[in-house]
Amino acid sequence: PQARPIPENMQALLFWGIVLLVILLLFFRVRRSLGGQTVDEKDGLESMLKQGEGRKLLWQSMQQAFEDFSNRFKPVRRRLAAARIRRFYAELMDLCADLGLPRPPSRTPFEFLPVMTEILSAVQVDLGLLTDAYVGVRYGVHPETKDEIDRVEAAWERIKAEGQRM
Repeated sequence: PQARPIPENMQALLFWGIVLLVILLLFFRVRRSLGGQTVDEKDGLESMLKQGEGRKLLWQSMQQAFEDFSNRFKPVRRRLAAARIRRFYAELMDLCADLGLPRPPSRTPFEFLPVMTEILSAVQVDLGLLTDAYVGVRYGVHPETKDEIDRVEAAWERIKAEGQRM
């Protein structure tokens, strides 16, 4: 059976919970290693780190850990985005069929694009954007940014609205 994707709000909650846990673990680890003692430079004790360097190193290590953690989820997000684009294109093919012009299996998406622009000429640019995105996803080029997905989704909404007017 196919696993259902985790909703975005649950992903965010899980992510921030893990970040908070990592911060707390780092805090308690540093506190334990100091043994509850504070170092006062007035007492003449020397530190291996200059003043403020420890905080800087801790911040850098937390940033690196955050980047490593967030990079683990990029492939999942990109696959989900690709699935959304495939769904938009499938719905576009359903719309074309409803308008009396189903795409023949022998035609590629780019070959069918001029036919779609004849019946949906008001959204010609949007049809091109959605077709380009679909072909890219179909042949392994996943969208890189949320902005790309948002543009494709907005294009699909305009195409759908134009199709409903017909």
